[in-house]
Amino acid sequence: MQPHAMIRLVLILLLVLVTIFVLSWTHVLPGGWFLRDLVEDPAHRAARQRAAHRSQRLKEFRETSQDFSLIDHPVVFLGSSTVERFPTDLLFPGGQVINRGIGGEKAGELLERLEVSLPPDVWRRASGVLLYGGSIDFRQDRESIAVVRRRVGLVVAKLKALAPKATILVAGILPGRGSETRASGPLLRELNQTLLRFAAQEEVPFIQLAKAPLIDTHNRLAHAMSIDDWHLNEAGYEVLSRWLRSEGSALSSFLN
Repeated sequence: MQPHAMIRLVLILLLVLVTIFVLSWTHVLPGGWFLRDLVEDPAHRAARQRAAHRSQRLKEFRETSQDFSLIDHPVVFLGSSTVERFPTDLLFPGGQVINRGIGGEKAGELLERLEVSLPPDVWRRASGVLLYGGSIDFRQDRESIAVVRRRVGLVVAKLKALAPKATILVAGILPGRGSETRASGPLLRELNQTLLRFAAQEEVPFIQLAKAPLIDTHNRLAHAMSIDDWHLNEAGYEVLSRWLRSEGSALSSFLN
């Protein structure tokens, strides 16, 4: 083969490889996640994925904001993946519950997007808010109890301004079911007690989630109630929905 023909062949092969790489990287062709694993730090990739998911959820919120204009007494569910995965349409079929959970979201990020999660008139009509906040701050970022309490407090203060008629129900944080729960268990119990005291000071109700049957005898998320180390399964959400109906303070009448 002539040298110039060999060079041309090599250039064509390089162009094909670069094209395949670009198409895979942008998910036009399969293999993008494998390529990213080779060149991207896992922590950076996880952060990018969380940001992309959050952006998509906020887009969905904006697109569906007018769907709730006719709900007289909406109950808004706020929090991270435990709330986002909550099958509210199935377990609260009355149509009063608006799910505004975003997986992987920290309390500070929740605070930032409250106003864009729903139109002002829906917030003003809200009869209740379930707030499951601070779990990502505590478990992922290892923030102190004082920091988590302060961030949850800022969210509650903002909610009181946005939804002056709403009962704000602060939910305790669930443990995981993995081995790391043994080390963090005492701190989590202390955090939930801190949130309970905070709720009493703010004169808002509190619901403890870290109890049987969601929690086993080792104070871990029960296998029978969870789909993985951190998330409830169908049975777990059924238990949680019953608790909200029976222990959810003023929210109960709007969830039945």
